[in-house]
Amino acid sequence: MKGGFDNIDHRKLIERISANDKVPEYLTDWIQNFITTRNITLAYPGGPRRTHTVNRGIPQGPPLSPLLFVIYVKLLHLAGEPTELFTTSYVNDFQFTVASNSWERNAQLLEEKAQEMMVMAQSLGLSFSMSKTDLMPWRKRREKGAKSEAIVTVQAHVVKPAGSIIKWLEYWLADNGKTATHFTKRLSLAQGAFWRFQRLSLSGKGQSPYEA
Repeated sequence: MKGGFDNIDHRKLIERISANDKVPEYLTDWIQNFITTRNITLAYPGGPRRTHTVNRGIPQGPPLSPLLFVIYVKLLHLAGEPTELFTTSYVNDFQFTVASNSWERNAQLLEEKAQEMMVMAQSLGLSFSMSKTDLMPWRKRREKGAKSEAIVTVQAHVVKPAGSIIKWLEYWLADNGKTATHFTKRLSLAQGAFWRFQRLSLSGKGQSPYEA
């Protein structure tokens, strides 16, 4: 999601929280104070310092902010037919998974879902970053044959199938569900780190386990 934290509408967020009867009024007031009593000043050399009230966005860093974002985008998880489509997210990273008996049907389902999500996101003042969107056709481990070449088109943006591996949330996912690629890459990074430690140590002696 493009600039998710920066584009949250304060009024819509408070309305969503207030609509939940399980949230005490004092907690709603506290959250409103947390997100609304903020100002910003843009300083230019030789220019006047003018303070402006911030009416959009929540600060990144506080533990509360990711939770508020998840509450704000809850509507995006309620769309679609649950028997055909599965939506997961980690804060502002979304993943749509569909399944059918053909690659073309999968691409159609993804296009429909993506279009629906785009409209809902726009109603919240949010949008998706198509340049950071990847398409991964999944296969069973024993499945052979040609890979899918079906593309997904969303608002004139064409998303082509990725290679046999794709990175999501720092995890390398293989199109057949195997985990060897991820752990091979992580092991390579660890070996590279130990090699750099070794170069920093005394010549010919290396570092002790304690120093490492």
